Amino acid sequence: MEYGSIFGHGAYLGPDFTADYLRRWAVLVADHDRGSGSESAKADTVTTFKTNRYDPATGTLEFTVAQGEAFESLQKHYSDFFGTPNTKYGLRPNQVTDPAQIRQLTAYFCWSAWVASALRPGRDYSYTNNWPPEPLVGNHPTAATIIWSMLSLAALLGGIGLLFAAFGRWNFLGWHGREQQTLSFRAPGEVALTPGQRACAAFFAVMSVLFLIQTLTGGASEHYRAELSNFFGIDLAVIFPFNLMRTWHIQLAIFWVATSFWRREYSSRR
Repeated sequence: MEYGSIFGHGAYLGPDFTADYLRRWAVLVADHDRGSGSESAKADTVTTFKTNRYDPATGTLEFTVAQGEAFESLQKHYSDFFGTPNTKYGLRPNQVTDPAQIRQLTAYFCWSAWVASALRPGRDYSYTNNWPPEPLVGNHPTAATIIWSMLSLAALLGGIGLLFAAFGRWNFLGWHGREQQTLSFRAPGEVALTPGQRACAAFFAVMSVLFLIQTLTGGASEHYRAELSNFFGIDLAVIFPFNLMRTWHIQLAIFWVATSFWRREYSSRR
């Protein structure tokens, strides 16, 4: 999730593994159908993926022979992808090499692709409302998906507009009242610092360092999108792969913001 994504959620340097697996899975199944002499391989592929073979009574999901064979083939693909001995994908060399872990990872991708393609019981769309769109398995956006997406966008923009209109219309909400206030300043030498304010200098220093590191990790993360294995002449992924940089970029934002709030609380208590 800090490298690629599942169901469109996660990082976006690597592929969306739901869409990636679904596409590769469908191609292999279609090739199998053509090889078996099927004259309607395209329609057969759609039927194969849309048919929900999950048995809730036993908790068993049954695949066709073609789907099962494709799963075994895709294990090899993801073994090569995550076990590559270099950093060309932005990952550390030999990121995942354990065959058992590769099988579990492939099974997870397979499950997400099945959820995205198999029809919900009693419905004519998948568990993910036919996302991601994939014509090979008959995944096309539903009308409800388009309508609700448009309504949510309209509600967001309309709500923001109403909020601004309210703040501009009524003085008690704060904007106009603040415009009437006047500010006066004293020279820094005329103001004596309290012990609490002096103690805040350490908090500010820590916050500044955390903010600086967070900015640097953010810059490194974005550089990966331009050059996966070359950070100004350095193969950064060997030591700091993209998923690690992105993780710390997000975490450090929380840390320096929390430090700044702690500083404010400490000062007010003093």
